[in-house]
Amino acid sequence: KMLSVIIDIARNLTEAAGCAVMLLENDRIIIRVSDGLDAENEFVKNLLHEVLKDGKKRTVYGPGKNKSPLILRDGRMIHSILAIPLNLKGQTLGSMGIYLPYQHQFEEKDINLLTSFAYQASSAIDNVYLFKELSRHNRLIKSLYDIDRVISRSLELEEILISALEKALEVTETEAGGIYLLEEDGQTLGLKAHLGISDELAGFFSQIKVGQGISGKAVESGETVTLENLAEYPNPELLQPLLKEGIVSIAGFPLMSKENIVGAMTLASKKERSFSQDDLELLSSIGNQIGVAIDNSRLFRELAQHDKMLNTLYAIENMVSKSLNIEEIFEVALSKVLEVTDTEAGTLYSLDGDVLRLKAFKGLSPGFKERAIIREMGEGIPGIAAQLQKAITMDISQFPSPLLLPYVMEEGLV
Repeated sequence: KMLSVIIDIARNLTEAAGCAVMLLENDRIIIRVSDGLDAENEFVKNLLHEVLKDGKKRTVYGPGKNKSPLILRDGRMIHSILAIPLNLKGQTLGSMGIYLPYQHQFEEKDINLLTSFAYQASSAIDNVYLFKELSRHNRLIKSLYDIDRVISRSLELEEILISALEKALEVTETEAGGIYLLEEDGQTLGLKAHLGISDELAGFFSQIKVGQGISGKAVESGETVTLENLAEYPNPELLQPLLKEGIVSIAGFPLMSKENIVGAMTLASKKERSFSQDDLELLSSIGNQIGVAIDNSRLFRELAQHDKMLNTLYAIENMVSKSLNIEEIFEVALSKVLEVTDTEAGTLYSLDGDVLRLKAFKGLSPGFKERAIIREMGEGIPGIAAQLQKAITMDISQFPSPLLLPYVMEEGLV
């Protein structure tokens, strides 16, 4: 809008047939030409670019005399051109060209008038840049404030992830996305929250390796990765489900906390969109913000777990010091251990000679109890733990006792 105003004023000042303005913004040339001359006209474009580069005026008489003449759409031929830099505070913001449909010798008064106007135009353009920068800054601050307000409401990780993702999609005007967290092995990313995508796609991308996909690349590089279309997607074997979902543009950025990467967020759009420098800065800031919130949530959970452990040990110690009833001590001990480990079922055996005898059980059926009264050393999970004299964990698929496996499966244990 500002360039249109500048062009109109310049034409009125000089009674010119047309006026062109060239600005260099983020290494991208913007040209606005009035009165029918093609904005991509090579002669005018090259002339204005020369003026922009060296910051000095140019006058041209009879342009195109030895080549093709410059013809306006109304049929008039351009005979005279004055091109002047748009200078402000020692910098050249752009250049402006005035062209006339008749032979005209630009005198000093013409040049002084237009140079003075060019300075005013440069000030106006600079004000627009400042306004855009201020608007961008305000948008960034408001977006970060909105996200901070959402994620600071809770220390529950699941709630933080969904709330953060929902707000990130809103402020970036994107339709779909997901949040990955880095697993303990440091090489696997697990999808912990997603919005706007099908369960089928979420299932396909439930786990990826670092370096895989956009989120994996973001974690690997520690930087935001964007694709305006999927033609350059880094992993062809993962591409088909994205195309089936209708996703066109995608961005992934790391979630950082204290210079450590804790995960990544992916944003996806079902229409082609470019991610500007403003978007990249916003995504980077959001990533830092969410990363810190994730870290805080984990610290809180660790503290809460530690507190539960201390309470459990205190409760067991308190019971041991008050009671001589061994069965009562076993019951309390097992209950507290289930509580502190967030598990639903358990057994407690004591060693009697060469065998283990069941002394307490919770969350299991009476039928299981009857079959689990005695365990030999090395038999079942209790027998293996007693034999090895250390804690063990395993998936049900690794259960070592085929004869006992059906009973364990009947209880729904995993």
